[in-house]
This record gives sequence, C-alpha cells and structure tokens, in this order.
Amino acid sequence: MVSHELIEWTKEKINENCGQIEATHEVIRIRCPFCGDSKKKSNKKRGNYYLKDGMFKCFNGDCQKFTDSYNLVAELECRSYSEVKADFFKYERGGGGNFEFIDTFEPREIVTIADDFVIPSNWMDISEKPKHYVDERLIGLAPNLTKEWQLYFNTDNNRLVIPWIKNGKIVYYQERAIYKDQIPKYLFPKDTMDRPVFGIDNIREDYPWIFYLEGALDSIWVINGVATGSITLSAVQKEMLSNFFGHKLVYFPDNPWLDKASRENIIKLSEKQKDLLVWMWPKSFKQKDVNELVCSIGKSAKDFFYTTELHQNVVSIQRARCMLELM
Repeated sequence: MVSHELIEWTKEKINENCGQIEATHEVIRIRCPFCGDSKKKSNKKRGNYYLKDGMFKCFNGDCQKFTDSYNLVAELECRSYSEVKADFFKYERGGGGNFEFIDTFEPREIVTIADDFVIPSNWMDISEKPKHYVDERLIGLAPNLTKEWQLYFNTDNNRLVIPWIKNGKIVYYQERAIYKDQIPKYLFPKDTMDRPVFGIDNIREDYPWIFYLEGALDSIWVINGVATGSITLSAVQKEMLSNFFGHKLVYFPDNPWLDKASRENIIKLSEKQKDLLVWMWPKSFKQKDVNELVCSIGKSAKDFFYTTELHQNVVSIQRARCMLELM
C-alpha cells in the first residue's frame, strides 16, 4: 500500500515541475512527461496521477505509460529512480539522516536466507578492487571479527557483500558500493525477513554496555559494538538485545560535531526517546565517523574503541542535544 506521505510528496513535485495542472480530489491531470503529450495542442493533459494508489497513467495514443510515483518524479526532474527514492526517504524522515545513501533491493535481486543457506555463485571471494577497499580501511584488523565472518564480492552488481552472522551462520546481509558512480551507497533486503542485529555474537557478558551503530563496518571496532542498519531499534532487534538484561543500550552515532545529519538525528531522537543514552564524541575529534578515524590513525585503531572505559563518554540524549545546541 502506498503511503499518504509518498502521495503528498509527489503532489509537491508535480506542482514544482508542471506548468498546467487540473486537479480533483481523486486525480491530478498533467501533460505526460514521458511522451510529451499532444504536440499540436498545449492544453492537452492526458497524464493522470491517481491520489488513491499513487500511480500514473498516460492515455495518449501509443504511450499508455503506467508507472509509480518514483518513476514519475524521476521523469519530471530528469533524475535516476534511486536518487528520487532516496530523496523521498529523506523527506519522509524529516530531512535527517544519511538516507540518500540507503536503499532496498528489488525483490528479484534478493538472496533468500534459510537454515540450509548456500553461498550464491555470484558471491565471490574479494580480490582486486574490493580487496583494496577492505585493506585500505584496515578491516582485517578489527577486534570484533570472528573466524566465521568474511566479506564477499557480488559479481552481478559489483558490490561488497557484508554477511550478518548469528551463532556462526549467515542470517542476513547487506551490500555496499565501492565505486564512486554506484548509487545508492547501501542496499538492504526488505520485507523478506526481519532485520536481526549485526555482531550480536560478539557481546561480552563482563562489560555491561552495548553500543549500537548504524554501520556494520563501524561496529566491528567498538567493544560490544553491534549494528542495526538504522538510527533506531526495531521491535525484533529490541527483543534480541533484551536477552542481555544486565546491559545498558547506548546509541553510537557518527560525530555530530562534524556531521549535520548525525546532529539532526540526535535532536529528532531526543523528542521521541527521552530516556535514550548516547555515546558523545569528544569535540576535539576531527573525524566524522569510526571508519574515518580508523583510517586516519592506522593500526593503533584496533584498541581505540575497544576499551572498557568507553562508557565514560555516555550521556543522556537530552544532555547531548543541549551540548549540540550550545555549539
């Protein structure tokens, strides 16, 4: 079912990009951007955007284009489908977060994970470009790596495959762009399985703090670091982490002193999760995230976030917001 927010957003885009519009409470009629509509009569509007289901249909001759809101806006603004979809994600979430870098797989691209999961033939061992990416970021030195975990390279779309493991088995995965022209930056399966918690096998019982980050390749450097793929925990993820009943959960963001999106996320979370704990970056740090810091300080990064003193930088979400608003 198409969301009300998507339809309202598409209406805004139509108003911004179309000179002549005819609208009722059920449909918006415009000149079809796919075929250009009538070349003889500029007042012809045979493109119909239906406000009930968010679909577009052209009734001009041989065109008969039938498509969704994202493709309509992409055509109106001469942009790619992925860029437009990412733009809506950002709009839907109030403008905060790195949503321009995140998307989901098309259903036909999804690899199904099951108990008898076998590595697909298009998931190859990393070499050349992906190996250079992994080596450059010192990923092999990260303290949270387990012997069962390894990265793969998807030869069909030239992306790095990051498996999520629980009890030694792959239970989920994501893919990351490693070439500059690849959009979006991250891909996640959607609606085929509940997203679990990356790195849950690495949680230590003797250190009563769990730090959850968005990025899997950031979390592997943090003591009791896990990744959720989002700035908030889903119901499934909360249930999984509730098994560690003696631990306190802490949101570990990118550096909000340098990253605008991270700062906006903290402010937004402070309004909805008033009891949330946050790991607050020292203001003196000049790197915007864990990965950037690791790359800047080299091999000594192995122990930088892997220390039982890490919780000394934990503050309440309200204090974090006050600190940022006074900057």
